[in-house]
Amino acid sequence: MTAAKIVMHHVQRNRRDVVIELFADGEFESLRLLYQGYCAKTNWPINSPPKAFFPTHERREGVTTKCFGVEFADGTNGTFSLGKALSAVAN
Repeated sequence: MTAAKIVMHHVQRNRRDVVIELFADGEFESLRLLYQGYCAKTNWPINSPPKAFFPTHERREGVTTKCFGVEFADGTNGTFSLGKALSAVAN
């Protein structure tokens, strides 16, 4: 089973704790650098260091979007679009 399938398997079963651990151990550094670069390019403040990343869905006005969640060291959470982050950092 690929890493993406493993992550989606846990997401579908609401095993956010397992997904956070997978990203915290495996891809954390790459996602952290991307997130920090995205925030720097868009002047978005980071008030606490990222502790973990996890796939999630953001719901707004009847629309659901796939995105990444961010868990910060101070216990707060946020989300960001992987596509928008990659575009911002690439330019």
